[in-house]
Amino acid sequence: MNSKNFNFNAVFSLMQRSFPKNEYRSYENQKKLLENKHYKIIPYFGDDNELLGFAAVWEFEFFKFVEHIAVSEKCRGMGIGSKIMHDIIEKSDVDIILEIEPPNDEMSKKRLHFYEKLGFKCNDFGYFQLPLNKNDKPMPLKILSYPQVINEEKFKKIQEIIYSNVYEKSEL
Repeated sequence: MNSKNFNFNAVFSLMQRSFPKNEYRSYENQKKLLENKHYKIIPYFGDDNELLGFAAVWEFEFFKFVEHIAVSEKCRGMGIGSKIMHDIIEKSDVDIILEIEPPNDEMSKKRLHFYEKLGFKCNDFGYFQLPLNKNDKPMPLKILSYPQVINEEKFKKIQEIIYSNVYEKSEL
C-alpha cells in the first residue's frame, strides 16, 4: 500500500497503544518522517477499511530496518502480524533487520519466538536503541536479522546507518 493513502492519526494512535513511550517519537516528529525517502508506513486494512495493523520500515541500500510493527488489539492472535512480516520478507531482496528487547520476561520471550518462527536470527552484538525523545535514555536491545546471522563488519555498517538515519546521530 502507498504510505500516503492512510490516516496517520489512526496509525499513530495504534503506535501509542502498542509501544512504550520511549519507543516512538512525538506526533510531530513521527509524522515528519513521512517526508524521509527511506521511511515508509505500510498499513493493513480490513474489509471495512479499518486499520488492522501497520509496519514502519526504513529501506536502505543493503537492508531494510523494521522499526515498528503493530496489530490492532481486537485482531491480535489472528495471524495479522505474521502476514505483515511475510509480506515484508517476500518483497525484500536484501537483509531485514529489527530490534527487540532482550528475552528476559514472558512477553519478550514470546516476541523472540514469534520472529524466530518467521526465520529471523538473533545476533550477539552489544546494541542500544538511541533515545527518540528528550530525557529518554539509551536502551539495550537485541538485533535480529533475516535470513541469516550477520557478521560483525556488516553489523557495524548497519548500526552506523541506523544511528545516523533512524536516530539522526552522526556519531556512535
